[in-house]
Amino acid sequence: MATVDKAAVAWTIAIVAFGVGIASMGENLQGSTAPAAPPPPVVDVSPTVDEMMTEEMATDDEAMTEEEEMMMMTEEEMAEMEEEMMMTEEEEMMMMTEEEEMMMMTEEEMAEMEEEEMMMMTEEEEMMMMTEEEMAEMEEEEMMMMTEEEEMMMTEEEMMMMMTEEEMMMMMTEEEMAEEMTEEAETMTEEAETMTEEAETMTEEAETMTEAGPQTVVVTIPEGTSVPGCEVTDECYLPPEVSVSAGDTVSWDNVDPVAHTVTSGTVESGPDGLFDSSLLMGGETFEVTFDSAGSYDYYCIVHPWMDGTVQVS
Repeated sequence: MATVDKAAVAWTIAIVAFGVGIASMGENLQGSTAPAAPPPPVVDVSPTVDEMMTEEMATDDEAMTEEEEMMMMTEEEMAEMEEEMMMTEEEEMMMMTEEEEMMMMTEEEMAEMEEEEMMMMTEEEEMMMMTEEEMAEMEEEEMMMMTEEEEMMMTEEEMMMMMTEEEMMMMMTEEEMAEEMTEEAETMTEEAETMTEEAETMTEEAETMTEAGPQTVVVTIPEGTSVPGCEVTDECYLPPEVSVSAGDTVSWDNVDPVAHTVTSGTVESGPDGLFDSSLLMGGETFEVTFDSAGSYDYYCIVHPWMDGTVQVS
């Protein structure tokens, strides 16, 4: 700014000097051709050199004042500026350190990353390289699922059919229900009549047997009963239990070569003395006539696993 002011002052001085020179040349010309006339009064409106110098010095003082103020900053402000600059440098260093750490990854980390990538690629390849067998298994499972769904649909159709039948049954008219009930009643009546006829037949047979007089019922002692085992199938006496009427006779026929007895009573309580065949040799027969109704137990004293019963009515 001081340099510009100096140039302006010099330019102004040059203009003033040029004007003074022009004025002098005019006076000389007038003096040679005509009598000199008094010059017109000149009013100098331009600032004097002293004034311009004073302004220039004031401007220079102002500039120096600003520079002195800049130079006269306190040590505290300078320290703050330096601290800010140091912080900025530390941040830049930290950023550079992080970038260097990222760029300076160890070979081991790079190898681990490559290994993970290879594993991922291997898994993808394995998924893509499924064997035909696995594909067939998957197709088979899908077919099974489809079959199950079809079965479920069939079941639903069957249920619908069953529901339809039930609805039809429920929608039968009262007349049809009455007819069915009548038919069932008639069937039951026929069955009752048949049972009555059977009972009458049995009664007639019993009366016939009564009219025919006393009967004889044969009980066989089978071969091999002297050895335990016949009691398992209840075949020591055949039949093991007989039913007769009062006055009928029971005849025991021993077809076993081994001797047996037909003794009234039980193994637990022993003989009761009502009848006893003593030793009944092979081929021999023993008879007892029962006059009184009741139940008569008997057994073989020699082979106690053999027993039987006579029911008299």
